[in-house]
Amino acid sequence: MDTRRTRISGVAKRMAPLLGLAAFAAALVMIQRLLSHVEPADLARQLGRTPRPALLSAAVMTAGSYLSLSGFDGLGVAYVGHRLAPARVMLISFIAHGVSHSAGFATLSGGAIRLRLYGAAGLSAAEIAAVIGFCGVTFAAGACTVAAVALLAEPTRLAALFVLPDGILRGLGGAAAAVVVAYVVWGASSPPPLRIFGRSVAVPGLPMALAQIIVAAVDLALAAGALYVLLPTDGRLSYAAFLGLYVMANLLGLLAHVPGGLGVFEAAVLAMTPAPAPAVLSALLLFRAVYNLLPLALAALCLLAFELSQGR
Repeated sequence: MDTRRTRISGVAKRMAPLLGLAAFAAALVMIQRLLSHVEPADLARQLGRTPRPALLSAAVMTAGSYLSLSGFDGLGVAYVGHRLAPARVMLISFIAHGVSHSAGFATLSGGAIRLRLYGAAGLSAAEIAAVIGFCGVTFAAGACTVAAVALLAEPTRLAALFVLPDGILRGLGGAAAAVVVAYVVWGASSPPPLRIFGRSVAVPGLPMALAQIIVAAVDLALAAGALYVLLPTDGRLSYAAFLGLYVMANLLGLLAHVPGGLGVFEAAVLAMTPAPAPAVLSALLLFRAVYNLLPLALAALCLLAFELSQGR
């Protein structure tokens, strides 16, 4: 049985990059078809028409999103029983997320940075692994929460976008809500620790579980908002419907393991947003600049400053 599992795991590891490349190639083909009638001049004009208040709002929401992301790490550090200065946790979180959001393979890229920075702060490798796993669970809890809200609030509109019966979307929304409720109830019941890879892993209690859901849902809501305010107002989806679209596009990008979900995320948003293609592409380019590239540059500078300080 162990040999069979090892073989399956090995095949999965080899297939993951190929599936990512296939998803990226399919996304490029879709983008080419969607943008086949878009002229560079049209895109340039659309970029120039972007209201400055919309750019400012996107920047503020981006800052709020990254601040919320620091809650992932803050809760994770508390979960493993460590006390670090909030400013230090916020810096480590910002560097890890700033890089992983653009580099792809978020668990590996963000995990490597956390291993370096939290290790310097005194956490053991096992504790850092627990923080990384905790952050992953936190994101999943938030994604389920936001998806449930969107699918239950706007099933008909999303059904038209996803080309699925609204009954199926309502069912998916109910299932997502049930997962969140079950997680909270499980934590409230003070269950015994789990055994994962031979290690004892405590289940977060009720206050911790609720905090996970809140910070992750706020992060996704603000990240989606940063793109939403850049989209044209004419014929724009409701914010609740766009939340569902954003979570779906984000998950597709994560599953593809393409750096930053590049191409896959854009193809999903372009295909499902009922607005002129030049306007949507303009919003996506600005969103990438504000939400990905600027934080990546700042995170790289912060990491460089840390390494230089360690070398003194």
